[in-house]
Amino acid sequence: MGTYSGFELATPPAISILTVGVIDDQDDGSGSSRVYGNLSTNVSGWNATHGRNLPKMVVVGIILGLVILLTICGNLLVCVTIATNKKLQNCTNYFVLSLAITDLLLGSVVLPFSAVNTISETWPLGAIFCNVYTSNDVMLCTVSILTLFAISLDRYFAVTTPLRYQQRMTGRVVWQVMAGIWVFSFLMAFLPIHLGWNTPDGSVMNHRHPTSCLFELNKPYVLLVSLGTYFTPLFVMCGVYLKVLRITQHQVKEINKIQKLAGGASTAMLNNSSCCGEDGNSSDGQNGRHFISRSLPNSSGTEHHHHHHHHHHQQQHQQQQQQQHKNSIDHAAGHGRFIHHEHQHLHVRERRHREHRGASDTKATVTLASVVLAFAICWVPYFVLFTAKPFLRSPINVHLDLFCLWLGYVNSSINPFLYAFYNSAFREGFVNVLCRRCPYNRRRRREKQALAFRTYRNQRRGSSSDTSEMSVFRQT
Repeated sequence: MGTYSGFELATPPAISILTVGVIDDQDDGSGSSRVYGNLSTNVSGWNATHGRNLPKMVVVGIILGLVILLTICGNLLVCVTIATNKKLQNCTNYFVLSLAITDLLLGSVVLPFSAVNTISETWPLGAIFCNVYTSNDVMLCTVSILTLFAISLDRYFAVTTPLRYQQRMTGRVVWQVMAGIWVFSFLMAFLPIHLGWNTPDGSVMNHRHPTSCLFELNKPYVLLVSLGTYFTPLFVMCGVYLKVLRITQHQVKEINKIQKLAGGASTAMLNNSSCCGEDGNSSDGQNGRHFISRSLPNSSGTEHHHHHHHHHHQQQHQQQQQQQHKNSIDHAAGHGRFIHHEHQHLHVRERRHREHRGASDTKATVTLASVVLAFAICWVPYFVLFTAKPFLRSPINVHLDLFCLWLGYVNSSINPFLYAFYNSAFREGFVNVLCRRCPYNRRRRREKQALAFRTYRNQRRGSSSDTSEMSVFRQT
């Protein structure tokens, strides 16, 4: 890229533009600059020093080709993994899918032209296609930033208001948000460039110099792009993720405390209930014996014989009542043991579910925070230069400018590696997609199926024994 004094000609977000030719700055006093000169015959900067060095061009071409290949293949793998793995199909990963599609489009429709422009230092496709290419680049970068911003808000609401989040955050809402992001980014990218709102004099750029791909900018547009669509969302995202991580850590600690307290309280309550049942049995037995002793009369003769015969029937009746009462107590005790067993089982399942959900939320937050951090590290150097260019009177080194630009492009190729490194579900999904027919993967699938079958069989055995025990209690 040519560098200019008092320069208003700079690359937008994620735009790879290498200007060829001698640039004559003419400051009109309004803080804007125009491009003049014979761009097709004159060379300067990068072109004069390195443009004819074939070995360096080959090395640069190989490096840029690897970046493009990793970007396309890695993000295509993410898209296929989410589309084929139901475990990964949730609201948060739908945003991740949109981000992967954005990076995939960047690698397929923008980076190849950027690489050609960087290596050959000319633009052979004309002014109209240059403006379309530039608009696509601006649009895809804006989509990436706003998608990351939406992901940060998604994580914030998922952690702070989980019940409301589950009720309101559906797949339909996610796709509506993503559609709004794409429409807004399209308008922000295409309207200014194709209507001339970004140029100093209001004319559409590049029609004067069809052999180069230039991006004419005025200071207000540079500030709007850099501050409005990068730095402000980035600062908000960093603050949101810091708060989400603190809340998540606090919730994990609280869940552990509640689990300890709830486990002890539940066991004590069930033990007390069982003791009360046994005490009730003994007291009823004592009352029964007391009733029998009081029912014996103190008389003699015929009256005594009559009362003795009546007493004999009363004894038999009381024995039957005692036996029925004893059976009912045994049934209640058994039923209490069954309830105790079921309560313990439910308590364990709920505890495991809470632990799994807490760990899942923490893992998702850490993964996405790492993606935002990588995005910031890769793009901050470029946007600092991009914002400073209009206010500098001396040119920026062309090698530094190109390095910062392609460092930002590299971000689109490393996101899949971040997903695989921090998230085991993505890692397993990648292995399943890449090694579907590999012997190792087939063995892992058989082991997982065998483990799932054993777990299912043990659960069926436990539930059948509990059901049979409960049916016996009901019959008695």
